[in-house]
Amino acid sequence: MKIEVNKKLFIPTFLKLFNKEQRYQIIFGGAGSGKSYNIFTMSVLWAIQGRSILVVRQNQSHLKKSVFTEINKAIGKLGMRKGYFDISINDKSFACKVSKGSIQCIGVNDPEKIKSISPIQSDSFDTVIIEEATELTMDQFEQVLLRQRGQSKFPLRTLMLFNPINITHHLYKTFFSELEVDFNKGIENLYYEDKDLLIHKSTFVDNPYNTKDIIKAYEKLKETSPEMYNVYGLGNFGVFGDRVYSYTKINKSKLEEMLKNNNYEPRCGIDIGYTDYMTFTINLFNKRERKLITVDEYCKKNVSDIEKFAKSIKKILIKNDLSEKQLISIDSNDPRVRKILIGFGLNIKKAKKGPNSKLPGILHLKTIDKFVLNSCKDTIRSYDSYVWKKDTNGETTDKTEHTGSDIMDSIRYSIEGDILNKVTTSAKLRLNNS
Repeated sequence: MKIEVNKKLFIPTFLKLFNKEQRYQIIFGGAGSGKSYNIFTMSVLWAIQGRSILVVRQNQSHLKKSVFTEINKAIGKLGMRKGYFDISINDKSFACKVSKGSIQCIGVNDPEKIKSISPIQSDSFDTVIIEEATELTMDQFEQVLLRQRGQSKFPLRTLMLFNPINITHHLYKTFFSELEVDFNKGIENLYYEDKDLLIHKSTFVDNPYNTKDIIKAYEKLKETSPEMYNVYGLGNFGVFGDRVYSYTKINKSKLEEMLKNNNYEPRCGIDIGYTDYMTFTINLFNKRERKLITVDEYCKKNVSDIEKFAKSIKKILIKNDLSEKQLISIDSNDPRVRKILIGFGLNIKKAKKGPNSKLPGILHLKTIDKFVLNSCKDTIRSYDSYVWKKDTNGETTDKTEHTGSDIMDSIRYSIEGDILNKVTTSAKLRLNNS
């Protein structure tokens, strides 16, 4: 079936990929370039053509919020919500009604499931898309390729999408190490193809839909975290350090000095954890100077009494001369928790988060100068213990360890409105002199 591609739905640099048939296709680069959006939108059109597509990620639990959701959204944007696909949320699959094509999503961390999966409406998966391909070990990568056995009228293709985390990764050694093309040249888009291999590099500069604030955030990484900018800004292979954030401890006199310009506004966040910590932080944000100061905290483990948690938050707000109606951004999947907090008069707003929102949020926070009042001992410990995970080879990945994440997440949620460019203005916080 011939498909007319609506060019307005795609970022221009990715259009050339639609009809490519190379066996191995690497779509990599910096954050914010639109890699996943464009390829998943194309996958819907490929399924309409009759292709059988297997989309994989390392972790099964990440599929629904990321891959499955993005493909579902693409179907809507293409105007194919009715009459084109049977969609199964349980199986995370899309069976095409107008062809024998399909899209099936699966995590490779369950070896038995990956071994037993087969196409819904054909004999073979002709296309495999690996999201966050750097998450997969070499053994998992090879196991995925084995899913492409059987007969197909389409050429077999494997598409790998990722940010270039580490130059020692097996994907670099397999596909890049012997190429004459240097893909670590910088911000410009680079492209390579031969009979069997296609490599497409993109960065945030290639995406015309990035806002000015997003572009400034990536460019700020040049100063705050050159190693992160190299990977997520320039899209170059590299390695970054262990600790996620840098910060500066300050005393009360330094805080008073910083607040003399009156450009700071309060930002509050909550991270709910039933088996971990429940955390609440009050932060001051100077949007113009891009400075964030954590001035108070509440961190308790295994708090089963949400009402007690709510009362404690109210006391901390009052101690800092803030209204009980101060906006608080909260992460909780349980609406009952939010209802209880709201019932105590707190102005609670659910964090938007969204698929794959954590890393962009971390990158944005890394572009901001962060300070912590020295009385916030738990926050300081969290900054010091919040580190990047290492893979089985001891190399740093772009995933974070859980230790320290509770307070770090509450701080990130507190400025979510600023990250989303929807800043809520409120009364400026005054220091409590008592």
